[in-house]
Amino acid sequence: MKPYLLFLFSFILLSCNSDDDESFDSFEIVPVEIATGNVFNLDFQPNTTINSFIDNSEFWNFFVENTWQIPNPPQEAEVDFEEEIVIICIDHVRPTTGYDITITSIVENASFIEIEVEYTKSDDISDKSTRPYHIVKIPETKKNIKFNRVGL
Repeated sequence: MKPYLLFLFSFILLSCNSDDDESFDSFEIVPVEIATGNVFNLDFQPNTTINSFIDNSEFWNFFVENTWQIPNPPQEAEVDFEEEIVIICIDHVRPTTGYDITITSIVENASFIEIEVEYTKSDDISDKSTRPYHIVKIPETKKNIKFNRVGL
């Protein structure tokens, strides 16, 4: 009888794997929007598309004061980095208006956070240079963050 109980106990223990990716349901994270627009600091270099995150106050304060360069950041720009991180998506400089960038979804699964960033262009254009951006904050995470570009 003891070998049978030992086998049953071992089977139950091995069946309960808390690290199993399939047992973790992915779910959508609802971000808090900090800012969105079409004219990010046009002098900011490099002139490339940037999809990144900030997870500490020192870099965030530097970004707000020196890169973003807005005199009065919105109240949502106050970030508690013990509980939140900031997601930053900035397009490269475009020669006309009509371009947009939007974080359309943020999904957490067992292994990483997946952020979908949509790039669009409308027919409503003028000859003014733009640099679309979208900045949000989400709950703090130690998981890897993966950006997926959609559009353009």
